[in-house]
Amino acid sequence: MFRHTAAAKKAGFGITLHLDSATRSFIDEFSTANFLGVKERDGKKTLVVPTSPSILGSITTKAIADIAESLGWAIERRPLPFQEVIDGGLDEVAAAGTAAAVTAVRSISFENEAGEVQKIKIGNGETAGPNFQQILQELTAIQSGIQPAPNSDWVWPAAGIDSERKL
Repeated sequence: MFRHTAAAKKAGFGITLHLDSATRSFIDEFSTANFLGVKERDGKKTLVVPTSPSILGSITTKAIADIAESLGWAIERRPLPFQEVIDGGLDEVAAAGTAAAVTAVRSISFENEAGEVQKIKIGNGETAGPNFQQILQELTAIQSGIQPAPNSDWVWPAAGIDSERKL
């Protein structure tokens, strides 16, 4: 994994996307964060969360799913074929994790069967999509205490972890 990440950085790519090791056809996660997608069909928004035994659990992904659900979005947790991304099945893609929070991905490049680098634009390929911008705003507002979490079991008490201790 580190060898591939180093080669990708040397080639000018900021992050690597890992596919399943058995078939190399299903998305696992980015090298530094979980992979999330949004698809919007007929005004209905769906957060797509890839599933695989290789994906590390993420409290940030859980929080994003809770926020999306509170906004009325559907949540799809399922194996996600990379071909679906190639075919334009997702309107937005983001990396999600503690350090990344929610970072929009504007394009994904990969080497096709002919050995050529192919670039897939996500959304317009220029800006973060409005759905992940909304999720990031909601997450930041909750983290800052501006608004309550949609699911209180993933936020520390307002008094803090050491509320019994007197300073």
